[in-house]
Amino acid sequence: MDAEWAGFDLSAFIRVHPRFLSENAQIIMATIIINKDRCKACGFCIQFCPKQLLLMSDDLNLRGIHYACMRDEAACPGATAKECTGCAICGLVCPDVAIEVFK
Repeated sequence: MDAEWAGFDLSAFIRVHPRFLSENAQIIMATIIINKDRCKACGFCIQFCPKQLLLMSDDLNLRGIHYACMRDEAACPGATAKECTGCAICGLVCPDVAIEVFK
């Protein structure tokens, strides 16, 4: 092994890139955290999510506005949807920076 690769952790790289996983490996998907009090219900995240995993909550935030949440989550504050790919489009289109995506 070359000296430049001596401290490189290949396992972290493999977790990020599913094509390197074996058939029996479990793929861990992304986690989305929505700050419900920052959300102004513009709906951009819902409109642009390629998997249609977001919707408007029936609950209200501190401003009295329905906020965005994950589709399969009963209480919306933070969730991991199994179908979420972590593309982060929702976070990029949010004008209030209310969405964080962790992979």
